Amino acid sequence: MRAHIATLVAAVLIPLVSGCSSTPFDDGERDARVGEVFAVAGEVEGHPVDVVLPVGSYDFVVSSPHEETGRPAAVVGEEVSPKAADGRAFVDVGYARHRMDGDVWMLQPQGNEPVRFWLEYDGKRAMLDGESSYSWVVAVPEDAEIRLVAEFDGREISIDPYDQVMKSFDGDVYEGALPHLTDHHCAPYQGVRASQGAEFSGGECQVEVLDPVPWFQPAGSTGWAPAGSKWVLARVTLEINGYFSGDHQGQYVRRQTEYGEPTYTLDGKAPRAMFDGDFNQIQSRTDDMTVYDTRWLLFRVADDTDDATLRLRLTYSGVPEDSGSGAPRVDYTLKRAIDVRFT
Repeated sequence: MRAHIATLVAAVLIPLVSGCSSTPFDDGERDARVGEVFAVAGEVEGHPVDVVLPVGSYDFVVSSPHEETGRPAAVVGEEVSPKAADGRAFVDVGYARHRMDGDVWMLQPQGNEPVRFWLEYDGKRAMLDGESSYSWVVAVPEDAEIRLVAEFDGREISIDPYDQVMKSFDGDVYEGALPHLTDHHCAPYQGVRASQGAEFSGGECQVEVLDPVPWFQPAGSTGWAPAGSKWVLARVTLEINGYFSGDHQGQYVRRQTEYGEPTYTLDGKAPRAMFDGDFNQIQSRTDDMTVYDTRWLLFRVADDTDDATLRLRLTYSGVPEDSGSGAPRVDYTLKRAIDVRFT
């Protein structure tokens, strides 16, 4: 059961009003207009609302509507009466941002992807400017339907802060389970049979798979996965410096190793996109692969997927260094299958 009342000590990024002789009883004060937002200092008491977005975790507190604000410094400094006019009320809002656990570092946006918050009343909105303050007093109509709205990269989350039977994880894009990377190591082969009686050694790989996530910025115009699906990111490092051994007509043959383009599937489906280590999208790396080739693969899965099989395939070719030896070219196709269970 969620706690009904919470207290948030709100950090303030703007100075308090000072040097003003106004009081709540001064003449000339006007009534707060519906939709006006006043930055405040100090504690906010009310209903806790957790909002978890791809870029951060936010612990909100939203008070019930009340006739008179307990933070007159915020409104009196604006020559506004701390008592709401007939048919109006005040709602206090505050939040604190927390560091996220899990392996979300690779999901952080490149550049300044803004997060926006509003207090919605009867379908209209008052923006909560997190650049200037972490807590506010908002004037709303009396008996208004109140919602807290968060928006990130074109997608909105709307939450009823007073719903004590709130659906689980209404405000959490990760549904209560932050993603984690799982590691899988493929030991290299030693002397496995290739074509033409030769043997192949090599093929070491390292695979890291991130649990399904709803958002990944480089995935498209917006980073959100389509409805009913999620993204799976896999970082695959594959050793391409395999080698061949074997004789031809009783003579040892030195062969230079060549290779093709690796292919990858997750449950039989090819990746939607492929990226280098800096998340720059790439199409092919055959001419630019180092001894240990590393790339990120982006797959799309159904949002209820619990496990999957990642398969990779790469063909190595051994080309005789002495073209006049008569020794044949030999091939070996490396195949790996990695079973992944998502947490």
